[in-house]
Order: sequence, then C-alpha cells, then structure tokens
Amino acid sequence: MRYTKSTGLWEVSWRDCDLKFHEYKPEPPTKNVQELLSHIDSDGRPDLLG
Repeated sequence: MRYTKSTGLWEVSWRDCDLKFHEYKPEPPTKNVQELLSHIDSDGRPDLLG
C-alpha cells in the first residue's frame, strides 16, 4: 500500500518479478484506508499479502 500525502489517497500496488510496482486496478485509490485493507483481506491473492 502507498499513501500520497498531496492527494490524501491510499492505493494498493503489486510488485512484479522485476521488482517494479504497479497499481492494482480492481481497487482504485481511496481516502478510506480501511476499505483497502478489507479488500486485501477478502481477496486472498498472495501477491497482495506481501
């Protein structure tokens, strides 16, 4: 997860095999961090769990 102070938005990103980060498209950036945490918890994708 990444927080952008200038916009006040949290976003979920994932890292590829080349160690580059990409925005996780199914969940757009939001000001509500709990919304993102709930999505990560319910999604079950191992690449989002770190």
